[in-house]
Amino acid sequence: MKTLKTIMITLVCLVAVLALTGCAGRGDQANNAQTQDQTVLIGFDQLVRDNAPEKEILAYIDANINKVTREGASQLATGFETRQKKSLEELDRRFAGGQEEKWTKTIPNGLQKEFGYTFSMERLEQVEDPELKKMLEEVRDTGYRVRSAEGMYFPVIDYQFYQKYYDYLTEDIKNYYMLMATESNTPPAVDAALVISPDEILMRILAQENYLKIYP
Repeated sequence: MKTLKTIMITLVCLVAVLALTGCAGRGDQANNAQTQDQTVLIGFDQLVRDNAPEKEILAYIDANINKVTREGASQLATGFETRQKKSLEELDRRFAGGQEEKWTKTIPNGLQKEFGYTFSMERLEQVEDPELKKMLEEVRDTGYRVRSAEGMYFPVIDYQFYQKYYDYLTEDIKNYYMLMATESNTPPAVDAALVISPDEILMRILAQENYLKIYP
């Protein structure tokens, strides 16, 4: 009986030690993941503060997004989206002052010459002018697309661009980008006229309402 009791006590102690070791191991893993997130995000923030080119920022994200947690990856994606919005705001100001030749002359003149106002990014390979094509490829590769309205060509964020990061993101951020991609792929209105059906409008409203219910 004493031997059995001793064995039972030993087993209980062993289980306790293993449990504590497992908890400690998981704690170390969580701390390591948090440290890695902080390291990668500090590097990202530095690039943004230095106003690094968007191609450089994207190269950093692509090289590091698989090294961080889903939360860290979501911060990288939304951080780049914030940078895109800021870039578009700055571009609007330069437009008003006639200071953005790329968008006020080169791209509009080139696209009007080749396509009139029928160009979409899906037709990029049909562009014949090599300088124009290079510009448009850079627009595409940095997460934008070209849109036309009211006799002008201008850039907008291409939310379909974020699809390549879906596997790394938290569900709320992934589903947000899926909703936004629907809007950027096919905007509901162009030149103050609806270009999608009432049924499609209703489906989008319901999808967005459902998203807000799931992620209030």
